[in-house]
Amino acid sequence: MLTRFTTLAIGDQSIYAVRTAYAMLSVLAHLPPAAEVEVTIVTDHPQRFAWLADTIRIIAVDAATVARWKGPTNYFFRCEIGVLQHLATLGEANLVYLDSDIIVRRDLGSFLAVLADGTRFMHMQERDIDRSRRAGEQTLWRQVRGKTAAGLTIRAPCTMWNAGVMAVPWAERGLIDQVAELTDGLMAQGVTHWLVEQLAYGQVFQHMPGLRTPVLQAAAPWMDHWWDNKPGYDAAIGEFLLEARLQGWTAAECAARIRQQPLTLRLSVRRRWYHRLLRVEPRHRESTS
Repeated sequence: MLTRFTTLAIGDQSIYAVRTAYAMLSVLAHLPPAAEVEVTIVTDHPQRFAWLADTIRIIAVDAATVARWKGPTNYFFRCEIGVLQHLATLGEANLVYLDSDIIVRRDLGSFLAVLADGTRFMHMQERDIDRSRRAGEQTLWRQVRGKTAAGLTIRAPCTMWNAGVMAVPWAERGLIDQVAELTDGLMAQGVTHWLVEQLAYGQVFQHMPGLRTPVLQAAAPWMDHWWDNKPGYDAAIGEFLLEARLQGWTAAECAARIRQQPLTLRLSVRRRWYHRLLRVEPRHRESTS
């Protein structure tokens, strides 16, 4: 069966296009030969990706569509649900959504096989927010504890999974609608935390009645999420794509170079007290190799 990968590039800032292009090129870089895969980008600026259109399907959306996906509360991350709902209308396929700050690192053959067997994926398991000491997660738990929507009641243990990756087999595509229903239902009851969509994916993918299997698997063995080192990766990816455009590389040539010369920057680089004391910046471009 076909597997359809996608990501979302919405907004005027060019850095969104830079991240998105590299993320999807990294998918191409690690596809096994003859894989039945379609790679797509959903965007309100399709002209930015015209140079990739021979290899990557560019799906243009207008402002009205984006507004509908955001819903009545204008919640941006609800767009990610809308993208997957839209992809489910394009024909039979297993569905994979990647944040633009995801890089595929390994051959995807085993990932595609496990997904085809009926396993759902998110990027990685994080923490039980009902026991978290993090202020933001404590706030989220206070807001959602005991609330019921979409046939689910939020109870402890309430495990948060990272939504940098969401993947669902075609047979369970209806779960995406249930994620939307849970997100909307919780927000209608006063939940305002920005991670409510991420929480909803984890709850539905693990606890929705009628699941074919309760297993939710981490995509982290195949993919890195570099959200905690954006200065480093943004600069390195920007340099790569500048060279690609100046040299006139095709998408296939870009993918080959990503596979042969992967970025090896640290995934997490944070500004610590000693950086402030010494008035220096963290080493965002430091390699792990």
